[in-house]
Amino acid sequence: MLKIQHFLKRKPIAVIVILILLILAVIFFVFRQKGNSGELGQMSTSSGSYEKCSVKVEQPACQKEGSPSLTLKWSDCLEQKIILIQIDDTVENKSDFPHPEYDSGEIQNDKQEYTFSPTSLKPGTAYHASITFTAENGEMSGWRDTGLYSFVFNDFCK
Repeated sequence: MLKIQHFLKRKPIAVIVILILLILAVIFFVFRQKGNSGELGQMSTSSGSYEKCSVKVEQPACQKEGSPSLTLKWSDCLEQKIILIQIDDTVENKSDFPHPEYDSGEIQNDKQEYTFSPTSLKPGTAYHASITFTAENGEMSGWRDTGLYSFVFNDFCK
């Protein structure tokens, strides 16, 4: 015990550096677990239950000008009655898009996918998509995302 106290008194900067490195290692591990693949880890709902919820974006090889198409698909998420989708090209705060390029508003949907035409998106631009689910009983999932810069909006067909 005296050796530890002696070390702490003589090397306070070393202790601070070690603590910072430990904190950074924990942060790195948490973000690495989430990944950029669009696969999500544990999700907490308002009732406190946990589930694995994965969300992904699908799109055609090239977009039709005037009627582009995106499909969000998910599995193992809260059984929903209503969804809300937001798409943005910034990642300052992945769970809050103050000015999203696309905001679906509330959509009645009980399927595990949703196809829509986001005419406001620009080809060749990297986007981040988030979705939230509301169950029939009013339980909300919170925002689920598809990963940091999860897709690049494909070019228009030539």
